[in-house]
Formats: sequence, structure tokens, C-alpha cells
Amino acid sequence: MHRMNYGRKSGVIIDVCRPHGMCFDAAELDTILRWIQTGGENQAQRLQHQELAERAHADRIRRDMDPAEPEWNQDPGFGALTWGLGGFLTSLFND
Repeated sequence: MHRMNYGRKSGVIIDVCRPHGMCFDAAELDTILRWIQTGGENQAQRLQHQELAERAHADRIRRDMDPAEPEWNQDPGFGALTWGLGGFLTSLFND
């Protein structure tokens, strides 16, 4: 069994068994139902969506600032230009 905070924000720690499901101790189910009825679950879902959006935004910023992938290298035309220039320079020295 694993212990987890129901809904990540409810404050109710429940026991979870993969093959058998959730196990509630005394009053846990009533507390969770009250939390859901007062909008706790909706608020937790909004916070989760916000966290996912913030994480995606941070990932985009990190990707944009990654020194391993310079901005000029992301232009598909640049590769063809450098390859053409390299081929031209090679032909100068090999002929």
C-alpha cells in the first residue's frame, strides 16, 4: 500500500493499493466528500492545470536559452548555406 494526499491538496492521507484501490480510515471518506462539495477538487484541478502551464512555459524558456542549440543553428536555411560554403572552400583547396 502507498499513502497519498487525496487530490494532492485535500489534506486527507489515504492508503492506495494498485490491485484493490483506495482504503479509507474512519471519517476520511466524509472529509473527502466535504472537501469536494466545498470546491476543493475544482480548485485542485485549476492549480494542477496552472502548474502544468507554468512547467511548459519554463521548458520553452529553458529550450530557447539552451547554449547547446544556438538560435542561428535553428534556421533550416543556415545549414544549407554553411554546407555550400564548406563545399566551395574545400573545392578551392583540393583543385
